[in-house]
Amino acid sequence: MKKSKVRGRETKLTKAEEELAERYGVLFTFSKDAIITLEPPSWKFTSGNFAAIKMFNIKYEKNLTSLGLSNLSPKKQPDGQLSSIKIKKMIEKAVKEGGVFFEWTHKRYKGKNFPATILFSRVKEGGKTYLQATIRDISEQKNEQEDLKKSEEKYRGLFENATDAIFIADPKTKKLIDCNKDAEKLTGYPKNIILSMKADDLHPKDKVKETMEAFKKQVQGKSTLYVTEVLTKDKKRIPVSINASTVHLNDKEYIQGIFRDISEQKNSQKKMEIFNEAAIGRELKMIELKKRIKELENKLKGKKS
Repeated sequence: MKKSKVRGRETKLTKAEEELAERYGVLFTFSKDAIITLEPPSWKFTSGNFAAIKMFNIKYEKNLTSLGLSNLSPKKQPDGQLSSIKIKKMIEKAVKEGGVFFEWTHKRYKGKNFPATILFSRVKEGGKTYLQATIRDISEQKNEQEDLKKSEEKYRGLFENATDAIFIADPKTKKLIDCNKDAEKLTGYPKNIILSMKADDLHPKDKVKETMEAFKKQVQGKSTLYVTEVLTKDKKRIPVSINASTVHLNDKEYIQGIFRDISEQKNSQKKMEIFNEAAIGRELKMIELKKRIKELENKLKGKKS
């Protein structure tokens, strides 16, 4: 039986245990995650791997083991609790329950704060109990979340202030999951009623099949603007142009449909058609009149001769 120094403590090991300890020591030392051990009663660090030393901007392990988690944390956590008091609660919970996972704001040694996750795992060895802390810097994830939040807030602003009706639907169920104020104005339904409907319910029955097909082609990039009709609360059929595309919200993909009321354009077009028909009718009548006048003139000439 040999003695082996693992995680800063000397322990008597069997051959099998020694091999396991050696393997664990390699994993511990070269893990990409920062790993630190803490022991009672002070719960200061007793060891730390290369990743931990680098994370906290400390030169040597001996410098790390003179500290504790509260030394590498701001005075208060984001929830207002003192770091020194909150970390004791987490330690007590981990010792009692065997482990605990939580978010934490750390501070680099003589440096800036950074967000992290900590996994406390209770370890029993040689009649003693200590904790192993696996710490991950989540600054990048937090920045991505913040960027996503800003992006969604910007989208929400554009969504609510758009001058066209916008509907968001689940691509699988076709259930409407969101709409803006202009969608309420277009259909005559309040938002809570719209959100109980499916995309099919927005259109007259004779327009549903071709409209859904047009949506599908637009999402696939195989078609552009399409003209169809929306059936309002008052059963009126309003002509609209639609443009469908995919949109990602909360890491999920949905279908966004932008509907523009083209009633005025249609009315103008109808008036123009009526005007053109009238104009063409008048032109035809003038041609016929000129023809008859010509025929009459020719008859008169014939009589004179």
